[in-house]
Amino acid sequence: MPSIYARLFVVLVLLFATLINNSYFSTGNGQIPFKDRNFTVNNSKPTISDPKLKVEVVAEGLDTPTTMAFLGPDDFLVLEKDKGTVLRVTDGKVSEKPLLDVEVANSAERCMCGIAVSKNDSATYVFL
Repeated sequence: MPSIYARLFVVLVLLFATLINNSYFSTGNGQIPFKDRNFTVNNSKPTISDPKLKVEVVAEGLDTPTTMAFLGPDDFLVLEKDKGTVLRVTDGKVSEKPLLDVEVANSAERCMCGIAVSKNDSATYVFL
């Protein structure tokens, strides 16, 4: 029969493992969703060194947009990182319904992170 010290040691190890396990998984491995991160707000406009370039708002109301791919002039697709949606923007107007809505794991670098468009004869292919 194990001694009282051996039993106490096993109980303490199990208790410690349980506490560590609960705190580790309850915080999502310490990752905070991108949209919940506290960034310093800087209301100044971006600076551009080349006088031939300018900053222009082409679409509003997007939620954490990460990448875009152009279908044509004034017509492009935008990925929303945290939502996992693909929206089409035509002449500055964002589509009301997403073209694609996928459930994604969106903490840290996990998300729908890229899009590419390939035009081949009469067909257009979109790769996510």
